[in-house]
Amino acid sequence: MAVTIKEIAKKAGVSRSTVARALNDHPKISLATKQKVHQIAQELGYVPNYIAQSLSNNRTQTIGVVIAQVTDPFNWNVIEGIDLAAHNQGYSVLVATARNDRQREFEIIETFHRRRVDGIIVSSSHMGSYHSQVLQKIDIPVILINEPEPEGVFRSVSINDMASVQQGLNYLIDIGHQRIVYVGSANRPKSNARRYKAYRGTLRVVGLPVHDEIIAEAGQSDIETGRAAAKRVINTQATAVLCYNDRVALGLNAALREKGIAIPDAISIMGFDDIDEATYAVPRLTTIRQPQMQLGEYAVTMLLEMLEGHEVSNLILPCELVVRDSTQAPARQET
Repeated sequence: MAVTIKEIAKKAGVSRSTVARALNDHPKISLATKQKVHQIAQELGYVPNYIAQSLSNNRTQTIGVVIAQVTDPFNWNVIEGIDLAAHNQGYSVLVATARNDRQREFEIIETFHRRRVDGIIVSSSHMGSYHSQVLQKIDIPVILINEPEPEGVFRSVSINDMASVQQGLNYLIDIGHQRIVYVGSANRPKSNARRYKAYRGTLRVVGLPVHDEIIAEAGQSDIETGRAAAKRVINTQATAVLCYNDRVALGLNAALREKGIAIPDAISIMGFDDIDEATYAVPRLTTIRQPQMQLGEYAVTMLLEMLEGHEVSNLILPCELVVRDSTQAPARQET
């Protein structure tokens, strides 16, 4: 049978209300009493009733997290950052995957709300304006990751896609590439559109040709998207490729090498994210590094600030170009 506060109070010789306050570290309870109550609670094997506590203080000490895909290593690192920051503040984390489905994402958020989580973090949101308008009515904070222009009451922590893509492309241009193509992902329509727009804008400014986006149908994994793009990449006669993310780049790299095309001697490949696999690829992948764990950590910090009633502004974190072995100057002078 579970140990009750009444039993602790009897053994400690204090009232039940004093025990409850001592266990909750109330400032009006003396340190000696707190230590005595905690020691007796430990000896008796007392387990706090968090459900009852949540009803009394209107907090469950839980955060709901929605991710687009459980198979994406980017999400693993974001979740690690969320979990670390949440744990340090005494919060637990519940994770659900939307499988790149807008309606499923909406339903998960509603479910988290019904289960009384204290706040919700959504990574790579697929929500449309209708869903955003409906969810604005919920009375808990929602933080979006990599949604730089959130609607209504939502707040976000994100990267600057435009500046990050420009940084990567400027490096390729500086080492001599003039025919650069972009391989995108249909599974992330919002962020993909921002990166392709940055690709077009950057190349037009310097007077280089802009190619139509190479993209596979939605539903394919990013690795499959990269593999499927290989033939079209070859047909463009490009000397360099910027990919939506590292997994697209790794799929493209594998397919090109199977066709006997040397990377980077014939074609340079650049990814985006800097997942762990980028370091171990052959050749090692040049990429644009997102601060993945920091995105998760800042999302928790912002959410907890909102829970305390503080005003929170959207936050944009910088990315970093990481040059490895999959890129080099083109083998011949381009014309």
